[in-house]
Amino acid sequence: MALSKHAIDTVKATAPAVAPHVQEITTLFYKKMLGRHPELYQFFNKAGQRTKRQPRALADAVLAYAGNIENLGVLGPAVERMAMKHCALQVKPEHYGIVHDNLMEAIGETLGDAVTSDVAAGWSEAVNALAGILINHEAELYQAASKRAGGWLGWRKFTIAERNEHNEEVSTFSLKPSDGYAGGFDFTPGMYLTVDAGLKDAEGATMSP
Repeated sequence: MALSKHAIDTVKATAPAVAPHVQEITTLFYKKMLGRHPELYQFFNKAGQRTKRQPRALADAVLAYAGNIENLGVLGPAVERMAMKHCALQVKPEHYGIVHDNLMEAIGETLGDAVTSDVAAGWSEAVNALAGILINHEAELYQAASKRAGGWLGWRKFTIAERNEHNEEVSTFSLKPSDGYAGGFDFTPGMYLTVDAGLKDAEGATMSP
């Protein structure tokens, strides 16, 4: 979805006013969204919330988006990384509406009367446009992953076949599909993989040969 001139002009004009308050906005956003939808904690590292690392990262992303609103191609690599992480976490299109609503509410509460209906409409369009870019690209990534050798959509059960401890902090695991699949897997070394092992505050894993 192409951004309208109104949305572009609105974001450009108001970005300087948003910048000093952006981390306040993102912190309030997470508080609202996760308070209303605790099931979404599965997408976020709780340590990142406690240390404010997650709100800071989102604040940086918002500023980067606003600063390049007329040349979104510059953000291609960042969007690619974000989309890959989202796919690893099984983010779905319906989650973006929740993000939009809570982010817009946080912007309104933080900036108060400065957020007129016209300003709100411009930022709302910009947020939805970015969501559309991510949704479309993630759909492509989901389909591409399912078509790779050994690929799948959604969650898949695996059994630990081997474990090697390298030191007190690092271990590697060899996994095999619980469904009996014995073929190989086509993957890109370092790509994101989320493991649901019932552990609290677990980070994502990466794949290697």
